[in-house]
Amino acid sequence: MGGVKKPQAQLLDDQLFQFLHGLLDQVEASSGVEETELKAKIAALQSETRKTPAASTSHMSEVDVARELDNMSAKLESLGALVDEVASDPEVQGLLASSANLWVPVITASAEERTAKAPVEDTPDSSHS
Repeated sequence: MGGVKKPQAQLLDDQLFQFLHGLLDQVEASSGVEETELKAKIAALQSETRKTPAASTSHMSEVDVARELDNMSAKLESLGALVDEVASDPEVQGLLASSANLWVPVITASAEERTAKAPVEDTPDSSHS
């Protein structure tokens, strides 16, 4: 019976989400409250990182491209403001710095790395998560 070997990008994703779920467990344990909103956000992030770029089936006009770029710029600007606000917290800075080896490779993965996440068959001894 052949095992499945995960590509490096998938292993990095797995490590990041194990880390995030561990932090979630700590937050829930210390607060005594189930963090359904955080769970949903982690699940949404995980879903986004698992998406692979689709081949374009339509050709956008220059106006459509410009409109889409404007929308993306607005979203990035909003996200940038949120990140600036949260990242000014010294505790958040320390957490981000100490876990950068987990999240930086995931958020900076190229389209080729995202596409390479499809599992490939390998030997049984290489199939651990």
